[in-house]
Amino acid sequence: MKKYSLIFIAFISILVISCKSEPKVDDMEGRIATWIDKMKSTPEWLAEEERKALEQGVLLDSVLRKDAIWMIQKEDGLIPEVPVNQEQSIEPAAQESEVIDSDTVK
Repeated sequence: MKKYSLIFIAFISILVISCKSEPKVDDMEGRIATWIDKMKSTPEWLAEEERKALEQGVLLDSVLRKDAIWMIQKEDGLIPEVPVNQEQSIEPAAQESEVIDSDTVK
């Protein structure tokens, strides 16, 4: 019986240690809620979120949550910063479609 007690205690110890090392869902949900609150408390930002929800045909809460997660990823450095004044290049496929065949032009 004592052997099973030691195994049980070891199992519980491992379980407690593994729970501490994993990212906490509550922390992430708290961060998401914080960003959603920021969006809702900024009239211009909320209007933009409402526009996106209407345009995409989804609930406002879905757009708010998606954008809150995006903000967290950006905050954590998972999304690279792109300079505002950086011009976007034209993709090669778009350039090829604009090429005119000289034989077909009269």
